[in-house]
Amino acid sequence: MKGLNWLKGIYRNIITQDAEPSKIATGASVGVFIGIFPTFGLGAVLAVALGWVFKYNRASAIIGSAIMNPITSPLFWSISFTIGVLIWGGDVKYYTHLWHEKGIMAVIKEGALVYLTGNIIVSILLSTITWFLVYYGARRVRRERLGGNDIKILK
Repeated sequence: MKGLNWLKGIYRNIITQDAEPSKIATGASVGVFIGIFPTFGLGAVLAVALGWVFKYNRASAIIGSAIMNPITSPLFWSISFTIGVLIWGGDVKYYTHLWHEKGIMAVIKEGALVYLTGNIIVSILLSTITWFLVYYGARRVRRERLGGNDIKILK
């Protein structure tokens, strides 16, 4: 239950920011995409840089990029690789065996396209879901703050 409370806390931190719901949602969505997509440790930096260029909420982008962390990384790696194998064909067990026999570099060499294909799908799917969850959550919070005035919410 601790993990669920942590996730709720992150969601609450994102949707209660004082900004337009669409900009909060876009920032969080881009952050999630960048967080899941392999950026080799540059996720938060990229999220801020893109936020500055495209004028979305940079704070929600940084928070969104934290989706990939030492606890969640193995889950996203596994899901991405499995989806890639389903698309390209093959056997996950082959890559697991390759990892144990020859190491991570052999898997990267032979499985990079497989992994990236699955990872792009996972990144797009989760960033899209994030956009809708954050947008409607931020609208609800803003509506409560503004006393139910929908006209001000859409600005």
